[in-house]
Amino acid sequence: MKLKYLLRGIGIGAFTAGLVAFLVTLGGGTMSDEKVIERARALGYETESEVLARLNDEPVKLTDETPVNSTKTSETEKAVVEEILPSGVKASEETSEQASSEKATSEKTSDEKKSEEDSAKKAEEESAKKAEEESAKKAEEEAAKKAEEEAKKKAEEEEKKKAEEEAKKKAEEEEKKKAEEEAKKKAEEEEKKKAEEEAAKKAEEDAAKKQATGETVTISVKAGQFSDSVAKMCKEAGLVADAAKFDKYMCDNGYSGRISIGDHVIAKGASEEEIAKALCK
Repeated sequence: MKLKYLLRGIGIGAFTAGLVAFLVTLGGGTMSDEKVIERARALGYETESEVLARLNDEPVKLTDETPVNSTKTSETEKAVVEEILPSGVKASEETSEQASSEKATSEKTSDEKKSEEDSAKKAEEESAKKAEEESAKKAEEEAAKKAEEEAKKKAEEEEKKKAEEEAKKKAEEEEKKKAEEEAKKKAEEEEKKKAEEEAAKKAEEDAAKKQATGETVTISVKAGQFSDSVAKMCKEAGLVADAAKFDKYMCDNGYSGRISIGDHVIAKGASEEEIAKALCK
């Protein structure tokens, strides 16, 4: 039924156009497009858009003059239909192809949009993942740096502590050594002093003993006398054989300046050292 209407409409339209043109030519006048269309409707013909609309199951608005029960087509109409049929079919096909193309374009646009959204989402995820990796890497580097600094600081503290302990130990050893040396020196001095005291005591005992037996000599030293005078007195008393030599002995050993004023009891036969020490008491 639809093909029939299509063929009829196309044929009627072509026939109407030819008829109108013929009438206009015959009448020797011109008609406007509106009058041509109005005349064609009056004769019972349809436009191409009305035929296509009906072909696509769309309602067609007809005027009161449009005949709806026309079923016969003249030979001329058939010829016209056969002549323009490919064009009409082509127009319908182009319309269908255009709709398909628009649909495909729409689907393509939707797919491209979805693809772009997926790409953007993927890029965002990759960017976030990269940022997380960089953040984790930075945190690891900072932790490693901090651990290295702490290890270095700990090593420096241990080295410092070790140096302090070694210095302290060395100081203690030196202090101990010094104390030992001082103790040893003190002991030596005490030993020497003790020996000197014992020697002096013995000399006194010997002198006392000799004095008791009449074997001592008394040397009286007066103020202003020097070692040479004292040495001569000792020679005269028979304590020394050479006054000059004894004077030199006292000068060389530091006794000349320590001779005491007063009486000094000296045992006969005493040595130069014993005589000198006795004169310095």
